[in-house]
Amino acid sequence: MGTQGCGFEQHLEAMLKAVTPSTSSTTFVAGTRGHADVENAGFLRSDSVLGVIVLANEDDCSASDPDLYNQSSARYVGSLGLRCYRFPEAVYPVSRYVSGLIALRPGHPGRVVFGAIAGVPPDLVDDPRAIDYGEILADPRMVLIPDETMPTRLTPSCNVPAPGLGLAFPPVRFTQVARDLQGAGAHAIVQSLCQEDFTPAIDAILGVLFDALDGVCGR
Repeated sequence: MGTQGCGFEQHLEAMLKAVTPSTSSTTFVAGTRGHADVENAGFLRSDSVLGVIVLANEDDCSASDPDLYNQSSARYVGSLGLRCYRFPEAVYPVSRYVSGLIALRPGHPGRVVFGAIAGVPPDLVDDPRAIDYGEILADPRMVLIPDETMPTRLTPSCNVPAPGLGLAFPPVRFTQVARDLQGAGAHAIVQSLCQEDFTPAIDAILGVLFDALDGVCGR
């Protein structure tokens, strides 16, 4: 699909449903249950490090109220591309995904790794060992505001030089998840999508994964 798919990306909700057991108290749209021990049985192992990597040019829009996506909604009106921004009360809080991932490794938050390659301006994450989430979130390019030149979308945060990709938008929720997971003892990192070569970003994520594995193996 590239960047031409559905405009309502639910990266975090899809991820959580994939790794949450059906026996969990956490439920999903229409009361459905997680897939970890059903459709995805065998993927999660109790002794493993769980790594989640997101690659996205837009931020997460995991809605707690599916009516947010209804083009004929009487409650959620206006441009579809701005609904997650205009109606934040209809979107799940990021704490749902932080606690959901931590719960999969009870007593061992260091066995959770979260990485995102998203629309963070490259200069904010050029040193993967010294990422300041407060600085990222406070940067003017990461502020969610409608684009004056195209009022049906948010203002882009950076431009992806790779052919066929184009603009990227502020990944505020991904950055918050990374910050809060790290604060809870997990491993997390955010890297920029807006570069010609993803090798440095992938190397940075691998570095965090190896740190988590070292913690498990005691090396």
